[in-house]
Amino acid sequence: MSGSSLDSIKTVVGVDLISGSPRSRKGAKYAVSVIKGEKEVDKLESATFYDLMKIARRYDADIIAVDNVFELIGRARDIYSLMSRLPRKTRIVQVTITDRGIFESLKDLAEAYNIALDERDPLSEARASAVLASRGVGKEILTLKPECRILISRNRSVKQGGSGRERWMRSLDAVILEETRRIEDALRKAEIDYDLYALRSPGGLRRAEFIVYEAEEKVRERLAGVLKEDDWGPVRISLVPAWESQLKFVKEQSNRPILVGLDPGLNFGIAIIDLDGRIVHLCTLRRASRSEVIDEIVSHGSPIIIATDVDPPPKNVLKIAGSLGVRVEVAKKEMRTDEKMDIILDYVREEPIKLGSVHERDSLAAVLKVYKRLKPLFSKAMSRVRELGVELDRNILLRRLVEGYAIDDAIKLSSEVKQEQRREIAREIQVPADCRKLVERINSMKEIINEYREMLRQKEAEIRELRARIEKLEDIRAMEIEKDRRIEMRDRRIEELMKELENERRINEILRKELERIAEREEEVDLSGWIPLKVVRSLSVDDIKYLINKGRITSNDVILVLDISGAGQRAAKFLKQTGIRVLIYRGGSPSHEFLDEIRGSDILLVDGSKLELRWRGVVPYIKEEDLLRLSSEAEIDEREEINILNVLKEYREKLIKNS
Repeated sequence: MSGSSLDSIKTVVGVDLISGSPRSRKGAKYAVSVIKGEKEVDKLESATFYDLMKIARRYDADIIAVDNVFELIGRARDIYSLMSRLPRKTRIVQVTITDRGIFESLKDLAEAYNIALDERDPLSEARASAVLASRGVGKEILTLKPECRILISRNRSVKQGGSGRERWMRSLDAVILEETRRIEDALRKAEIDYDLYALRSPGGLRRAEFIVYEAEEKVRERLAGVLKEDDWGPVRISLVPAWESQLKFVKEQSNRPILVGLDPGLNFGIAIIDLDGRIVHLCTLRRASRSEVIDEIVSHGSPIIIATDVDPPPKNVLKIAGSLGVRVEVAKKEMRTDEKMDIILDYVREEPIKLGSVHERDSLAAVLKVYKRLKPLFSKAMSRVRELGVELDRNILLRRLVEGYAIDDAIKLSSEVKQEQRREIAREIQVPADCRKLVERINSMKEIINEYREMLRQKEAEIRELRARIEKLEDIRAMEIEKDRRIEMRDRRIEELMKELENERRINEILRKELERIAEREEEVDLSGWIPLKVVRSLSVDDIKYLINKGRITSNDVILVLDISGAGQRAAKFLKQTGIRVLIYRGGSPSHEFLDEIRGSDILLVDGSKLELRWRGVVPYIKEEDLLRLSSEAEIDEREEINILNVLKEYREKLIKNS
C-alpha cells in the first residue's frame, strides 16, 4: 500500500487481539486505538467485536489496521461478512505484510519507523498498528472486484394470506421468470459476460442470481432503464457489488501441480488431488462466481488440468480453465451414478474420505477418473527415469506429460530445467571449483528444506482440520448437555403429572362411592311418570361421537345439554344424522347458525332452564307432562306434535324393555 494513497486519510482504527478468538463461541476481546493523523482521539482497553464495529461507524473510519487479519475473522471467506458491517469507504490493512508479500513483525516495523511499542500492552500494539497504517505501511486486504451480482427475488415486505396464497406465490414466480428473461436479454445485447443461477418452482422461478463480470458502475451505466431496483413492488431486483481478497495471508501461493475436478451448478463442487492421487481439498461453493472458484483452486496449488463429467463441458468450466491456462478433460461421457460411486469406493479403500455433497462426489469422481487414465503414463515415465539414471524435478516431468509431451521429450526438458536451476544457483553463489561438493550439499539441504516445508504445510492443514473437529465436538457436547437438561425437565414434569393423576384417581374413587351411596338412598323415590335423560356437557361433535360409539347415547334418546352456547352449524348437521329426537338445554343460548340448521328437522329443541328435574344419583329425570307442555308451547304443527308423542312412546317402551 503506497503512502500517496493515504495522504487524505483522516481516521485510522488500530486493533489488537487481547483474548479469545473470532471463531470461539464466547467471541474475542480487542484493544482499540483511534487516531487522526497520528494523534490518538479515543481508545478502548477491552472491546467486543460489536464494540469495534460501532466505533468504526461512529468515527467513519478510513482504515482498520491489524497485525494479523485472522484476529478479526475465523476464515478467509468471513472477510465478506466483516466488510458488509463496515462503512463503504472503510478499508482493512494488515500492516505486517509488505507490498512484495513478505511478512515483517510488528516489533521490527515499529523500530524501523521509530514508533514506541510495548509488546506487553495490547493497547500499545493497537496504537502502533494504527500509526503504521497512517504512514502507508502494510497491504490492503480487499478491493472491489470487476464483477457484481444482480439478485431477483420475492419482496418479503409484500405478503398475501388466505386461500389465494398459493396462487399469489405462483404469480410472483412467473414475474421473477419474466424479469430474469428481460435482464438476460439486456446483458446479451450489451455483450456483457455473466453466469446465471436460478431456483425453479412450479410457477416459474423462485429466485434468480446473475454473476456479471463487469464493474458495478459500468453495469448500472450500460443497463440504465433495465434494472428497476424497487423495494415496494412484489419482486425485488438489486445490484450488489462483490469483494476480492488481494492478500496472500503471509504464506505465498503454493506452486505444486494439482488436478482439479469441477461440478458446476447452483452448488459448485470442487475436488483437488495431487499428482500422487492424494486428495488435497474437497468443498462445495454456493452460487460461486468464476473468480471465487479460481481463488479456491489456486490457494491449494497450480492446476495443470480441469476435469468434468459433463460432455460437452459447461461454459463456465471452459472459461475457468481458460483463465488458468489449462485444458479441460471430460472424464467420460454420461458417467452413471453407480460408476461414480465405484470409482470413489475404490479410492476410499486406500484413503478414507468424507463427502459433503453430491457435487463433491461428482467432481471427485471426474478427477479420479482422469487420474486413473494418467497414472499408467506417470508410472511408465518414472520407470524410464530410473532406467536412464537422470536427475530431474518430478513435478515438472509430470506436468509436461499432462501437457502432451512424449515421455523421452518430457524427461529431457525436465532434466534440462533441473540442470539450469543448479547452474543458476552456482552462479548466484559464485563458488570456486574446489567447493563443488559443498554446493551440492547446499542444494541437497535446500531440497530437504523444501520437503520439510511441504510436511509443515500438511501438518498445518491437519491442525486446522483437528481444530474444526474439536469445535464440532464442543458443539455436540453442548447439544448433549442441553438434551440431558431437557430430558431431566421432562422426567420431572412426568413425575409431577403422575402424582396429579394419582390424586385425581383417588378423588374420582371417593366421588364414585359417594354417588353409589346417593343412588342407594334415592332408589325408593317414586319416579313414575318421570323420564330419564342422557346428560352431555356440551354439543361437541367429538364428545357426541365418543358417547355414541360407547353406546351411552342411542337414537330416540332424550338428551339434556348442560351448556349449548358452543354449538354451531357442524354440530347441528351431525345431530340430524344420529336419530336423536329431543334436545333439552339448561345453560347458554343456541347460536343462529345452529338454529337455522336444526329448523325443519325431526329434532325437538327445548329450553329447559325452568324445568323441574329430579336426580337419582347422576341421572336426571323430567316429567312427561312437562315435556309435552313444552312441545306444545314451541309452536310446532300437528304433524310434529304427533311425532313427539310417538318419540315419547318409543322411548318409554325402550326403558321398560331395558329395565
